[in-house]
Amino acid sequence: MQLARWDDGLAVRLPEDVMQKLALKKGYEVDIHAARIHMLEVFPKVDAPPLIEKLRSLKGTIPSYLMFDRTRQINILTTQ
Repeated sequence: MQLARWDDGLAVRLPEDVMQKLALKKGYEVDIHAARIHMLEVFPKVDAPPLIEKLRSLKGTIPSYLMFDRTRQINILTTQ
């Protein structure tokens, strides 16, 4: 990979094979985090409003025989 000067910072140029393995395309936005020394993690940037709308569209789609039990230490879905 190659680093290039970009304004007051640096940019990482990803090779095509890496882009394919990560399912990335030109123009996608990503978050890159330093996981450890000499290791980076690349995540697609998530646009929250569309994700929230998708979750809202699922409202009421859980089968009636499943219930959310708030009394347990760990919140789980249980069958009746």
